[in-house]
Amino acid sequence: MVGAPQIRFLVRGLMWLAVTLTLWWTLLHDPLLSALRSATATALSLTSRFNPPASVSVQADGMWAWQIPLPETIGKQAAVQRMFGRESDRSAPVKVRILKETIPQLHAALFTFTFPFFWATALAAPWSRRTVVALIAGSAALGALAVLLEIVDVAYFVAGQIHLSNPVLDLVNYFATLVIPYLTPPLLALCLLRDLRRIVLAGQRDEPPVPLTPRNDARNGRGAYRRTAR
Repeated sequence: MVGAPQIRFLVRGLMWLAVTLTLWWTLLHDPLLSALRSATATALSLTSRFNPPASVSVQADGMWAWQIPLPETIGKQAAVQRMFGRESDRSAPVKVRILKETIPQLHAALFTFTFPFFWATALAAPWSRRTVVALIAGSAALGALAVLLEIVDVAYFVAGQIHLSNPVLDLVNYFATLVIPYLTPPLLALCLLRDLRRIVLAGQRDEPPVPLTPRNDARNGRGAYRRTAR
């Protein structure tokens, strides 16, 4: 029915989503993308200490130009060697250290969209002292998730360029770009906010506690309190 707790939560969620999306698009979109680029480049550099660090720059058309350090085992693959100019097995091997790849920022923007989606879901729940803690913890978790998803996206494009794609990687990239960014924010809010679980899953009303009203205590002459029925 119209007055059900879930319906009221949905209405509040849509209102908060309009607010957080406006905040994200006007003020946070570019800073979040810049932070995601830097964090992902740092994470990729840590995975290959013997190669030059990974780097990324933004081209005039908005594409991200990555320079990815390749592990030696991947650089020695026949497909990679041919791509870098080795004509035959008799030729001297080519030392491959860096692979350049241009990637659209569409998926990266989607990974940062998880922030306003999560904020709207959390703020639509009844507010309590847990709300601020949940917002901070959830945002930190989404930041780490965004870096992980961007690494998967970069690896998918790199694998396609060096002809190492396979069905498993295709499936992982599908979930990373089309499933996880949409499911994680509401599920994370449900995990962090007990009041939200109470409303959405159990269907209990999001009402304040029942007030206490005074009553007389004949034994000691002092006032006491009892709960009044609604």
